[in-house]
Parts: sequence; C-alpha cells; structure tokens
Amino acid sequence: MLLLEGYRVSQKWRTKYLLPYRGCLNGGTLIQYENKLRLLEIAQVPKEHVDAFKSVKTFKFFNTNNLWAKLDAIERVLDEGSLSLEIIINNKTLNNGLNVIQLETAVGAAMKSFEGGIGINVPRSRFLPVKKTSDLLLVMSNLYSLKNGSLVMSPQRMFPTTPLVKLGDNHFAKVKEFLGRFANIPDLIELDHLTVWVVFWSR
Repeated sequence: MLLLEGYRVSQKWRTKYLLPYRGCLNGGTLIQYENKLRLLEIAQVPKEHVDAFKSVKTFKFFNTNNLWAKLDAIERVLDEGSLSLEIIINNKTLNNGLNVIQLETAVGAAMKSFEGGIGINVPRSRFLPVKKTSDLLLVMSNLYSLKNGSLVMSPQRMFPTTPLVKLGDNHFAKVKEFLGRFANIPDLIELDHLTVWVVFWSR
C-alpha cells in the first residue's frame, strides 16, 4: 500500500525515478502513452531526436531501475500472456573490433502491462550506480562509507552533490586496468570534477 496525495492506493507496480544530474543522461525516462505510463529507453529514440530526449527541460526524470511489483500481479499477467516487452536494438563494437547487434528488453517496460503503475521521485542519495570504473573510483574513495548496509556520503563533504568523474575508456575501461593505474585511491572529499583521458608513465 502506498500513501499518495492523502489516499491509500493499492499499487501493482512502482518504478523509482530521479531528477537528472551531471553525467547521467543516458537512462530511460517515464512517458504517458495510450493512457498508461511507459518506460522509454534512449536506444528506442531515433538518432535525430536523441538531443531532445537528453534535454532535462523536456524529460525531467530518469529511471533508476529500482522496481517494485506485487507477486500475484506478476503471476496474473504471466498466466494471461499479457506481458509484452519491446525488443531494443543496440549496435555495439566488441574489443576485437567486430560490430554486433545486441537484442535486449528492459524489465522496466513491463510497467505498461500492469494497472495503476506509478513512478516515485526519489532523492539522489537513493541512487548510486556502478556501471563504469569512474563510478567505482567514487565508491572506493573516502567519499562514502558503509552504514547499515548502505553507502553514505561523508559528512565532511561541504556539498551533498556527487563529483563528476570521467576516466578515459582507452586506459580505464576494465577493472584490472583501473586498479593497475591507481597505487592508492585519492582523497575525493572536496572533489567537484575529475577528467583523465591520457596516462603518461615516467620512471
């Protein structure tokens, strides 16, 4: 049960959404289509409309991939055969240079198969993804500590914003490369922005 605008409403599906922030403009967003809330992924957007999709003025929230669903509701849509997920086509290049087409589905897209699905706006502190070594650097640093099973930002940081870190894929794409190039994880308490594209070695 969810307390929403003064009413107790039984929801079958909830998806958590977040206000956009620096460095994260490639997620999915929430749209309303045919009187239902749906998930729209950037891979589903035609190239000529990608810039508009990334505009925080047009799309003010993005998907955190934190989903809540009632098990009996999932059982019902499976029994009815009404669960429908669009195929997303991703063109990718492997490490050996081979171009491939990856077919995937987004579990969040199941929202349209449930009645009364809603999106919940959550604070930035509830979203700490580790998709790249840039993210790994942040969570390994003194910027965060583990408290009651959750990563919590250090109270020593003056501003509650997460630093923007960009590590070049040519030198930091893999965890082994990342760890090999950092003798120690630096102090990031006061960091605002760090970009490293080229690595020079000196002896």
